[in-house]
Amino acid sequence: MLSVTVGLIAFALSIERLGLVLAIALLTGIGALATRALRPLETAIAGLVLIAMSWSIFIVGLGLTIPIWPEW
Repeated sequence: MLSVTVGLIAFALSIERLGLVLAIALLTGIGALATRALRPLETAIAGLVLIAMSWSIFIVGLGLTIPIWPEW
């Protein structure tokens, strides 16, 4: 429960600076620490699906101006 909460907080605090892709990768990485049953490949696939769905819904579908990548 703590790992999922920390993941959501990290996502909320990092999406503006890191962009959508890296913030979701951070979210899924921290969230995966909640259980030992998840394998790294499963976590990576879940992260990629979440990135693709978030991009298609929020950026393409709704037209929100969320940064995709960080601005270096």
